[in-house]
Amino acid sequence: LKANERARYDELAVFPEDVNIPLSTLGKFWASTGSTNGFDAEFDTEELCTRLNRLSLLHTFDARARHIRLHDVVRHYLMHDQCDRLPALHKQFLDAHRPSSSSLDSHFSPWSALPEDDPYFWDHLAVHLIQSGLGSELVVTVTDWRYLTQKILLRKTHSVESDLLKAT
Repeated sequence: LKANERARYDELAVFPEDVNIPLSTLGKFWASTGSTNGFDAEFDTEELCTRLNRLSLLHTFDARARHIRLHDVVRHYLMHDQCDRLPALHKQFLDAHRPSSSSLDSHFSPWSALPEDDPYFWDHLAVHLIQSGLGSELVVTVTDWRYLTQKILLRKTHSVESDLLKAT
């Protein structure tokens, strides 16, 4: 891999095991971290995932469903290799996806404005907040009635309970 491709690949360490990672989620992240070398999210994400898949560095790449999945062993390697950078990578990942809070009252979590059609974040936000060292932001998020209401509607009560347990 070229240096910029390897940098994007290393960033996959932030994703949990056994999860389909949408190309749109990945592209937004890579666009923010790869912006210094002209990374074009839509085109370059799919192209890089195709290349990674050809090199057997991904468990799956489904261009039609528009997601990838990591090999568990490769993911563990990436986590070990990036262990010193993981909190910062999680924070960069969150910052790339953080909804604009300009229209929100400061007492509410910006995460209550997540788009309904972003299942990855509705399912995994708590993990990324914890891994980035933003546990206090998770507490604010899970005590925001707007976030809780939306999450219950979209993901059911079990996922809200899981977030609440992670926040304790």
